Amino acid sequence: MEEKKIGNYYYIMNDDLYLQLTFTKSGKRQILWTDEICKAMSIRSESYLKWFMQEAFKTDEQIAKERWK
Repeated sequence: MEEKKIGNYYYIMNDDLYLQLTFTKSGKRQILWTDEICKAMSIRSESYLKWFMQEAFKTDEQIAKERWK
């Protein structure tokens, strides 16, 4: 996975595909990969990008454990 800056925005890429963040009907996050930049998640702040990279790929179990600490 790599970060790519285009203009004022950062994008997360994996093998020439852009990260697309969606949510299921039940409210769970879902990470998809798309080749269309218009569907990709853009991030304006470098600090948010760093936070997102740490948090986005956690499993639901990891999130639940941290919530109840």
